[in-house]
Amino acid sequence: MIKGNGYLVVAAAAIVVVVVVVAVVVVAAAAVLEVVAVVLVLVVVVVVVVVVVVVVVVVVVVVVVVVVGGGGGGSVFAVAVVFVIVV
Repeated sequence: MIKGNGYLVVAAAAIVVVVVVVAVVVVAAAAVLEVVAVVLVLVVVVVVVVVVVVVVVVVVVVVVVVVVGGGGGGSVFAVAVVFVIVV
């Protein structure tokens, strides 16, 4: 039996990596660009991070539900409910 915690650790690590990369990009942008451009970069970065987090959460939930639940109609329903809540 594969435990779901491993998937959560991988998802958390992926999110941390994305946040670190975003921080580096923002610092670099702040050093080079004007304030308005930095704000625009921040807006784009926030949107990208939100999309990445939603995708990671959905993928993790799908994998965990399928692995733990063994597939089937109930798992598909559970994934659909979680996806609607997240989005």
